[in-house]
Amino acid sequence: MYRFFVLIPLLIIGLEGRSQETKHRIYVGLDIFKNIPPLVDKQGYFPSTLIIEPIVRVELAKRLFLNVQAGYSKIGKEVIYTNLTHYRNEGGYLKTGVLYAVTDEDIPGRKRFGISLGLCLTFAHFDESGIAQLKGAFFGDLHKNYSHKGLNVVGVEVPCNLQLRLAHRWKLNFQPRINLLYTLGKKTFLDFPVYYTPGAGNNQMENELLKVPTTDITGGCTMQLFYRLR
Repeated sequence: MYRFFVLIPLLIIGLEGRSQETKHRIYVGLDIFKNIPPLVDKQGYFPSTLIIEPIVRVELAKRLFLNVQAGYSKIGKEVIYTNLTHYRNEGGYLKTGVLYAVTDEDIPGRKRFGISLGLCLTFAHFDESGIAQLKGAFFGDLHKNYSHKGLNVVGVEVPCNLQLRLAHRWKLNFQPRINLLYTLGKKTFLDFPVYYTPGAGNNQMENELLKVPTTDITGGCTMQLFYRLR
């Protein structure tokens, strides 16, 4: 998972060298929101949270951008719901795709607001563990530790970016998103679905809409801070 953070600087260097010829814009960014909610509401979120997500965004053509995000996530919570406690989740993820700027906030003389829509492919590799409990005589008051190593989830993310230019080289991005996820491999212990996918969030809508055990729909929103290299 830490290899992602080795690749990001190399990607920036390579794209910077290319930009000397093409003169296309390059941004580097960082997610600044994902670690905040647990500090405010420990009951509603994971009280133990560490998420690091650097971003590189490169202009390929007019209004079209390549977007690459790599992240590391480590979360935990003592009680998720009655049948799942002492939950831990740790892993890394990668997102890559394109964004199209409906309105461009960097154009001189225009307003500071911009909107872009995107389509990204996602991959997450992580470990998940907890205690499964099924109370009652029918289940024999089952109480068992479970641990899954090396879970792999692939998916498609559809982000909508609402951008605000703060200064000449700085901008803030508010991003709501929808994710369609597919868990590779076998189903989890006692049919417990993957509860949390790094980079995508809680799989709270699992099976309710799709009726497929390994397929999930989730969504969320975040904020990202960008700096324009050129």
